[in-house]
Amino acid sequence: MNPNQKGARRPHKGLRLWTHARALGALPYITSVMRSLREHRVEVLRQRLLARRLADRPGRPDRSALLAHQHALAEAQRAQARYEEALKELRALEITCLDAVRGQALIPFLHKKKLAWFLFDLFDAEPLRHWRYQDDPVDVHRLVGAEEEPAA
Repeated sequence: MNPNQKGARRPHKGLRLWTHARALGALPYITSVMRSLREHRVEVLRQRLLARRLADRPGRPDRSALLAHQHALAEAQRAQARYEEALKELRALEITCLDAVRGQALIPFLHKKKLAWFLFDLFDAEPLRHWRYQDDPVDVHRLVGAEEEPAA
C-alpha cells in the first residue's frame, strides 16, 4: 500500500495506537515490564535514602561508614540504570509510565477519532479496567466496556 494513500495516514503522527484486544494480548508482557520498573524504582529510592541517612549521621564518619555510603550510592546508580532500561522498554511500546511506584501507565488508543488512554494499574485485579480521553481531567476514569466501549 502506498503510504501517501488516504487510508494509510496515522491520526497522531509518531504515536502508535493500541486496540483493546491488542492491549489485552500484551498484558502479561506489560505487567512484567511494569513490575520490573516498579522494583527498580523502589530500589533506587531505598538506596538513596540509605545513602542520605549514612551521610547525615552526626560526627565524623569512620571507614566502614564511608564504605557503606559509597556502596549505597553505587547500588542506587545500578538500580537507576536498570530502571532506565525498563523505562526504555516501555517507551518502545509507546506506553507512558505515569507512576512507577504505584504501577500506573497510559496506553494510547483512538476513541471516536479522539486520542484516549487505557489506564494500566499493576495492582488492580483488572489492570485495563479504565480509560480516559487525552483532554479529560486526571481524575476522570471511564470503565472499559460500559456504555461507550473504546473503538478497536
